[in-house]
Amino acid sequence: MEDAEETPLGPVADELLSLVADGVIATDERGSIILFNKSAEETFGYKAGEVLGKSIDILLPARFHSSHQVHIQKFSSSISRLSRSMGGGRDVIGLKKSGEEFPIEAGLTRHDLAGRIILTVVLRDISERKQIEEARRLVTHEISHRLKNLMTVVNSVVSLTARASESVETCENLLLERLGAIGRTVDLMLLDDWSGADLGDLLKAELAPYRDYRGENYRLSGPEVKIPPQWALSLTLALHELATNASKYGALSRPSGVVQIEWRISQQPKGSMLQLDWVESGGPLVNPPDRRGFGSDLIERCMGRSKTRLSYNPSGFAAHFQVML
Repeated sequence: MEDAEETPLGPVADELLSLVADGVIATDERGSIILFNKSAEETFGYKAGEVLGKSIDILLPARFHSSHQVHIQKFSSSISRLSRSMGGGRDVIGLKKSGEEFPIEAGLTRHDLAGRIILTVVLRDISERKQIEEARRLVTHEISHRLKNLMTVVNSVVSLTARASESVETCENLLLERLGAIGRTVDLMLLDDWSGADLGDLLKAELAPYRDYRGENYRLSGPEVKIPPQWALSLTLALHELATNASKYGALSRPSGVVQIEWRISQQPKGSMLQLDWVESGGPLVNPPDRRGFGSDLIERCMGRSKTRLSYNPSGFAAHFQVML
Protein backbone atom coordinates (compact mmCIF):
# COMPACT_ATOMS: atom_id res chain seq x y z
CA MET A 1 0.00 0.00 0.00
CA GLU A 2 3.02 2.29 0.41
CA ASP A 3 3.30 2.69 -3.37
CA ALA A 4 -0.35 3.70 -3.59
CA GLU A 5 0.23 6.53 -1.12
CA GLU A 6 3.22 7.79 -3.15
CA THR A 7 1.23 8.16 -6.37
CA PRO A 8 1.81 11.62 -7.85
CA LEU A 9 -1.78 11.76 -9.04
CA GLY A 10 -3.95 14.04 -6.95
CA PRO A 11 -7.66 13.78 -6.10
CA VAL A 12 -8.71 15.86 -9.11
CA ALA A 13 -6.92 13.51 -11.50
CA ASP A 14 -8.42 10.52 -9.70
CA GLU A 15 -11.91 11.95 -10.13
CA LEU A 16 -11.33 12.63 -13.82
CA LEU A 17 -10.07 9.09 -14.35
CA SER A 18 -13.24 7.74 -12.73
CA LEU A 19 -15.19 9.27 -15.63
CA VAL A 20 -13.11 7.56 -18.33
CA ALA A 21 -15.05 4.77 -20.07
CA ASP A 22 -11.95 2.60 -20.52
CA GLY A 23 -10.14 0.88 -17.73
CA VAL A 24 -6.98 2.70 -16.59
CA ILE A 25 -4.38 0.89 -14.50
CA ALA A 26 -0.98 2.24 -13.51
CA THR A 27 1.94 0.34 -11.98
CA ASP A 28 5.42 1.16 -10.86
CA GLU A 29 8.44 -0.33 -12.60
CA ARG A 30 8.13 -3.48 -10.46
CA GLY A 31 4.57 -4.08 -11.65
CA SER A 32 2.82 -3.11 -8.41
CA ILE A 33 -0.56 -1.47 -9.02
CA ILE A 34 -0.71 2.19 -7.93
CA LEU A 35 -3.88 3.29 -9.78
CA PHE A 36 -7.09 1.44 -10.59
CA ASN A 37 -9.95 3.56 -11.94
CA LYS A 38 -13.70 2.95 -11.72
CA SER A 39 -13.95 1.37 -15.18
CA ALA A 40 -11.14 -1.04 -14.26
CA GLU A 41 -13.13 -1.97 -11.16
CA GLU A 42 -16.21 -2.71 -13.29
CA THR A 43 -14.17 -4.66 -15.84
CA PHE A 44 -12.26 -6.90 -13.43
CA GLY A 45 -14.72 -7.07 -10.53
CA TYR A 46 -12.21 -5.80 -7.94
CA LYS A 47 -12.47 -2.68 -5.85
CA ALA A 48 -9.37 -0.50 -6.04
CA GLY A 49 -8.55 -1.17 -2.40
CA GLU A 50 -8.30 -4.88 -3.13
CA VAL A 51 -5.56 -4.53 -5.75
CA LEU A 52 -3.55 -1.40 -4.95
CA GLY A 53 -0.02 -2.41 -4.00
CA LYS A 54 -0.43 -5.88 -5.50
CA SER A 55 1.24 -7.25 -8.61
CA ILE A 56 -0.47 -6.66 -11.93
CA ASP A 57 -0.25 -10.43 -12.34
CA ILE A 58 -3.44 -10.71 -10.29
CA LEU A 59 -5.27 -9.52 -13.40
CA LEU A 60 -3.70 -12.10 -15.73
CA PRO A 61 -4.08 -15.90 -16.06
CA ALA A 62 -1.16 -17.69 -14.41
CA ARG A 63 0.12 -19.11 -17.72
CA PHE A 64 0.99 -15.57 -18.86
CA HIS A 65 2.82 -14.39 -15.74
CA SER A 66 6.38 -15.23 -16.81
CA SER A 67 6.15 -13.86 -20.32
CA HIS A 68 4.35 -10.75 -19.10
CA GLN A 69 7.10 -9.98 -16.61
CA VAL A 70 9.71 -10.26 -19.37
CA HIS A 71 7.76 -7.87 -21.63
CA ILE A 72 7.24 -5.36 -18.83
CA GLN A 73 10.92 -5.35 -17.86
CA LYS A 74 11.99 -4.80 -21.46
CA PHE A 75 9.49 -2.00 -21.93
CA SER A 76 10.42 -0.33 -18.61
CA SER A 77 14.13 -0.26 -19.48
CA SER A 78 13.67 0.72 -23.13
CA ILE A 79 14.95 4.17 -24.06
CA SER A 80 13.18 4.37 -27.40
CA ARG A 81 9.48 3.46 -27.14
CA LEU A 82 7.21 5.39 -24.82
CA SER A 83 4.02 3.59 -25.84
CA ARG A 84 2.92 0.41 -27.57
CA SER A 85 -0.03 -1.90 -27.99
CA MET A 86 -0.03 -4.86 -25.69
CA GLY A 87 -0.03 -8.32 -27.18
CA GLY A 88 2.18 -7.80 -30.23
CA GLY A 89 -0.50 -9.07 -32.60
CA ARG A 90 -1.76 -11.65 -30.10
CA ASP A 91 -4.96 -11.54 -28.09
CA VAL A 92 -4.47 -10.19 -24.58
CA ILE A 93 -6.39 -12.14 -21.95
CA GLY A 94 -7.54 -10.66 -18.66
CA LEU A 95 -8.65 -12.46 -15.50
CA LYS A 96 -11.66 -11.29 -13.51
CA LYS A 97 -11.96 -11.65 -9.75
CA SER A 98 -14.50 -14.41 -10.43
CA GLY A 99 -11.86 -16.42 -12.29
CA GLU A 100 -13.41 -15.76 -15.69
CA GLU A 101 -10.99 -15.07 -18.52
CA PHE A 102 -11.88 -12.50 -21.16
CA PRO A 103 -10.22 -10.78 -24.16
CA ILE A 104 -9.03 -7.21 -23.82
CA GLU A 105 -7.60 -4.54 -26.08
CA ALA A 106 -4.87 -2.60 -24.33
CA GLY A 107 -2.29 0.10 -24.91
CA LEU A 108 0.74 0.54 -22.65
CA THR A 109 2.58 3.81 -21.98
CA ARG A 110 5.68 4.64 -19.94
CA HIS A 111 6.22 7.90 -18.10
CA ASP A 112 8.96 9.28 -15.88
CA LEU A 113 7.20 11.15 -13.08
CA ALA A 114 9.13 12.63 -10.20
CA GLY A 115 12.02 10.29 -10.91
CA ARG A 116 9.81 7.21 -10.96
CA ILE A 117 8.95 4.99 -13.94
CA ILE A 118 5.17 4.70 -14.19
CA LEU A 119 3.55 2.23 -16.59
CA THR A 120 -0.05 2.90 -17.53
CA VAL A 121 -2.40 0.52 -19.29
CA VAL A 122 -5.58 1.74 -20.95
CA LEU A 123 -7.77 -1.27 -21.66
CA ARG A 124 -11.18 -2.28 -22.94
CA ASP A 125 -13.17 -5.50 -22.61
CA ILE A 126 -13.72 -6.71 -26.19
CA SER A 127 -15.67 -9.88 -25.38
CA GLU A 128 -18.73 -8.69 -27.30
CA ARG A 129 -16.64 -7.70 -30.32
CA LYS A 130 -14.92 -11.08 -30.31
CA GLN A 131 -18.28 -12.84 -30.17
CA ILE A 132 -19.50 -10.80 -33.14
CA GLU A 133 -16.29 -11.53 -35.06
CA GLU A 134 -16.59 -15.26 -34.35
CA ALA A 135 -20.25 -15.25 -35.39
CA ARG A 136 -19.32 -13.43 -38.59
CA ARG A 137 -16.52 -15.90 -39.27
CA LEU A 138 -18.87 -18.86 -38.81
CA VAL A 139 -21.51 -17.27 -41.04
CA THR A 140 -18.92 -16.55 -43.73
CA HIS A 141 -17.66 -20.12 -43.57
CA GLU A 142 -21.20 -21.49 -43.72
CA ILE A 143 -22.15 -19.28 -46.68
CA SER A 144 -18.99 -20.33 -48.52
CA HIS A 145 -19.80 -23.98 -47.87
CA ARG A 146 -23.41 -23.59 -48.99
CA LEU A 147 -22.43 -21.69 -52.13
CA LYS A 148 -19.99 -24.43 -53.11
CA ASN A 149 -22.74 -27.02 -52.65
CA LEU A 150 -25.14 -24.85 -54.65
CA MET A 151 -22.68 -24.52 -57.52
CA THR A 152 -22.15 -28.28 -57.50
CA VAL A 153 -25.90 -28.80 -57.84
CA VAL A 154 -26.17 -26.15 -60.58
CA ASN A 155 -23.28 -27.66 -62.55
CA SER A 156 -24.88 -31.10 -62.32
CA VAL A 157 -28.25 -29.77 -63.48
CA VAL A 158 -26.71 -27.89 -66.40
CA SER A 159 -24.74 -30.96 -67.47
CA LEU A 160 -27.70 -33.36 -67.23
CA THR A 161 -30.08 -30.94 -68.96
CA ALA A 162 -27.70 -30.27 -71.83
CA ARG A 163 -27.18 -34.00 -72.42
CA ALA A 164 -30.91 -34.75 -72.47
CA SER A 165 -32.05 -31.77 -74.58
CA GLU A 166 -32.68 -32.10 -78.30
CA SER A 167 -32.33 -28.40 -79.04
CA VAL A 168 -30.86 -25.22 -77.58
CA GLU A 169 -34.36 -23.86 -76.99
CA THR A 170 -35.44 -26.95 -75.07
CA CYS A 171 -32.25 -26.83 -73.01
CA GLU A 172 -32.80 -23.16 -72.22
CA ASN A 173 -36.41 -23.65 -71.12
CA LEU A 174 -35.58 -26.64 -68.92
CA LEU A 175 -32.64 -24.87 -67.35
CA LEU A 176 -34.72 -21.79 -66.54
CA GLU A 177 -37.35 -23.98 -64.88
CA ARG A 178 -34.86 -25.98 -62.83
CA LEU A 179 -32.76 -23.01 -61.83
CA GLY A 180 -35.98 -21.26 -60.85
CA ALA A 181 -36.77 -24.17 -58.54
CA ILE A 182 -33.32 -23.86 -56.98
CA GLY A 183 -33.83 -20.12 -56.56
CA ARG A 184 -37.13 -20.60 -54.73
CA THR A 185 -35.51 -23.02 -52.32
CA VAL A 186 -32.60 -20.65 -51.67
CA ASP A 187 -35.13 -17.90 -50.89
CA LEU A 188 -36.88 -20.17 -48.38
CA MET A 189 -33.60 -21.08 -46.68
CA LEU A 190 -32.46 -17.45 -46.51
CA LEU A 191 -35.64 -16.62 -44.59
CA ASP A 192 -34.37 -18.95 -41.87
CA ASP A 193 -30.67 -18.03 -41.95
CA TRP A 194 -29.86 -20.91 -44.28
CA SER A 195 -30.68 -23.43 -41.55
CA GLY A 196 -32.99 -25.38 -43.84
CA ALA A 197 -36.46 -25.14 -45.35
CA ASP A 198 -39.91 -26.32 -44.28
CA LEU A 199 -41.03 -29.34 -46.31
CA GLY A 200 -44.59 -28.06 -46.64
CA ASP A 201 -43.31 -24.76 -48.02
CA LEU A 202 -41.09 -26.56 -50.54
CA LEU A 203 -44.02 -28.64 -51.78
CA LYS A 204 -46.38 -25.66 -52.02
CA ALA A 205 -43.78 -23.65 -53.94
CA GLU A 206 -43.32 -26.43 -56.51
CA LEU A 207 -47.00 -27.29 -56.89
CA ALA A 208 -48.38 -23.75 -56.88
CA PRO A 209 -48.19 -23.33 -60.71
CA TYR A 210 -50.35 -26.43 -61.18
CA ARG A 211 -53.00 -25.79 -58.52
CA ASP A 212 -56.56 -25.88 -59.94
CA TYR A 213 -59.15 -23.25 -59.09
CA ARG A 214 -60.62 -25.46 -56.37
CA GLY A 215 -57.22 -26.29 -54.90
CA GLU A 216 -58.07 -29.97 -54.81
CA ASN A 217 -55.73 -31.50 -57.38
CA TYR A 218 -52.98 -32.07 -54.82
CA ARG A 219 -53.15 -32.94 -51.14
CA LEU A 220 -50.43 -32.62 -48.54
CA SER A 221 -50.37 -34.62 -45.33
CA GLY A 222 -47.60 -34.85 -42.75
CA PRO A 223 -46.01 -33.24 -39.70
CA GLU A 224 -44.07 -30.01 -39.75
CA VAL A 225 -40.47 -30.83 -40.61
CA LYS A 226 -37.45 -28.79 -41.59
CA ILE A 227 -35.30 -30.19 -44.38
CA PRO A 228 -31.60 -29.53 -43.69
CA PRO A 229 -29.64 -27.52 -46.31
CA GLN A 230 -27.71 -30.55 -47.56
CA TRP A 231 -31.00 -32.13 -48.68
CA ALA A 232 -33.21 -29.13 -49.48
CA LEU A 233 -31.85 -28.41 -52.95
CA SER A 234 -31.79 -32.06 -53.99
CA LEU A 235 -35.31 -32.67 -52.74
CA THR A 236 -36.54 -29.52 -54.46
CA LEU A 237 -35.16 -30.62 -57.82
CA ALA A 238 -36.73 -34.06 -57.41
CA LEU A 239 -40.09 -32.55 -56.49
CA HIS A 240 -39.85 -30.08 -59.37
CA GLU A 241 -39.24 -32.95 -61.78
CA LEU A 242 -42.17 -34.92 -60.35
CA ALA A 243 -44.51 -31.92 -60.59
CA THR A 244 -43.41 -31.12 -64.15
CA ASN A 245 -43.87 -34.71 -65.32
CA ALA A 246 -47.25 -34.94 -63.59
CA SER A 247 -48.41 -31.77 -65.36
CA LYS A 248 -47.32 -33.09 -68.75
CA TYR A 249 -48.07 -36.80 -68.59
CA GLY A 250 -49.60 -37.63 -65.22
CA ALA A 251 -52.31 -36.74 -62.75
CA LEU A 252 -51.89 -32.96 -63.02
CA SER A 253 -52.58 -33.12 -66.76
CA ARG A 254 -56.24 -34.11 -66.21
CA PRO A 255 -59.02 -32.25 -64.36
CA SER A 256 -59.82 -35.46 -62.51
CA GLY A 257 -56.23 -36.12 -61.48
CA VAL A 258 -54.93 -35.85 -57.92
CA VAL A 259 -51.45 -36.02 -56.41
CA GLN A 260 -51.42 -37.27 -52.82
CA ILE A 261 -48.20 -36.42 -50.97
CA GLU A 262 -47.75 -37.88 -47.52
CA TRP A 263 -44.71 -37.88 -45.27
CA ARG A 264 -43.80 -39.12 -41.82
CA ILE A 265 -40.81 -39.19 -39.49
CA SER A 266 -39.49 -42.41 -37.98
CA GLN A 267 -36.69 -42.84 -35.48
CA GLN A 268 -33.77 -44.97 -36.64
CA PRO A 269 -30.56 -46.01 -34.82
CA LYS A 270 -28.66 -43.29 -36.72
CA GLY A 271 -31.27 -40.55 -36.26
CA SER A 272 -34.56 -39.33 -37.73
CA MET A 273 -35.68 -40.58 -41.14
CA LEU A 274 -38.11 -38.77 -43.40
CA GLN A 275 -40.24 -41.04 -45.56
CA LEU A 276 -42.15 -39.26 -48.34
CA ASP A 277 -44.68 -40.79 -50.72
CA TRP A 278 -45.82 -39.11 -53.95
CA VAL A 279 -48.83 -40.99 -55.36
CA GLU A 280 -50.78 -39.95 -58.45
CA SER A 281 -54.30 -41.04 -59.36
CA GLY A 282 -57.05 -40.04 -61.78
CA GLY A 283 -54.66 -39.29 -64.62
CA PRO A 284 -53.93 -41.08 -67.90
CA LEU A 285 -53.20 -44.80 -67.87
CA VAL A 286 -49.57 -45.30 -66.98
CA ASN A 287 -47.31 -47.51 -69.05
CA PRO A 288 -43.82 -48.36 -67.84
CA PRO A 289 -41.24 -46.55 -70.01
CA ASP A 290 -39.31 -48.51 -72.62
CA ARG A 291 -36.10 -46.88 -71.45
CA ARG A 292 -34.95 -44.78 -68.55
CA GLY A 293 -35.76 -41.14 -69.07
CA PHE A 294 -33.93 -38.03 -68.04
CA GLY A 295 -36.47 -37.33 -65.28
CA SER A 296 -35.81 -40.65 -63.57
CA ASP A 297 -32.06 -40.13 -63.82
CA LEU A 298 -32.29 -36.64 -62.36
CA ILE A 299 -34.53 -37.74 -59.47
CA GLU A 300 -32.28 -40.68 -58.57
CA ARG A 301 -29.16 -38.56 -58.99
CA CYS A 302 -30.59 -35.97 -56.60
CA MET A 303 -31.96 -38.32 -53.96
CA GLY A 304 -29.71 -41.34 -54.38
CA ARG A 305 -30.85 -44.59 -55.96
CA SER A 306 -30.77 -46.50 -52.70
CA LYS A 307 -33.14 -43.93 -51.16
CA THR A 308 -35.54 -43.73 -54.13
CA ARG A 309 -38.23 -46.07 -55.46
CA LEU A 310 -40.21 -45.17 -58.59
CA SER A 311 -43.35 -47.16 -59.45
CA TYR A 312 -45.18 -47.02 -62.78
CA ASN A 313 -48.54 -48.41 -61.65
CA PRO A 314 -51.31 -48.44 -64.29
CA SER A 315 -53.51 -46.37 -61.96
CA GLY A 316 -50.87 -43.73 -61.43
CA PHE A 317 -47.18 -43.03 -61.03
CA ALA A 318 -45.70 -43.14 -57.53
CA ALA A 319 -42.38 -42.13 -55.99
CA HIS A 320 -41.08 -42.98 -52.53
CA PHE A 321 -38.10 -41.30 -50.83
CA GLN A 322 -36.16 -41.89 -47.63
CA VAL A 323 -33.96 -39.14 -46.24
CA MET A 324 -31.93 -39.12 -43.01
CA LEU A 325 -32.38 -35.74 -41.36
